[in-house]
Amino acid sequence: MTETRRLSSLRRRESGSVVKVSTDDSLLRTGLYEQGFTEGTDVEVLEIGAIGGTPMSIRVGRAIVALRRREADAIEVTAA
Repeated sequence: MTETRRLSSLRRRESGSVVKVSTDDSLLRTGLYEQGFTEGTDVEVLEIGAIGGTPMSIRVGRAIVALRRREADAIEVTAA
């Protein structure tokens, strides 16, 4: 079985694949889906903010997005 981790736990230049978006907040879940965080999409952490690790700059597919730590906590990935 492949181990899943939260996107927020990845370090700079680590990558993975989205397994699922796991949150009870339907607005957050919808927003993350609209940004491309869907099952099987490749992601890579490009940069992590110096103060509290936020924002995180994430490559999702071919796009680059900024996420707050709580948003990245909602995304489960398998690390590459």
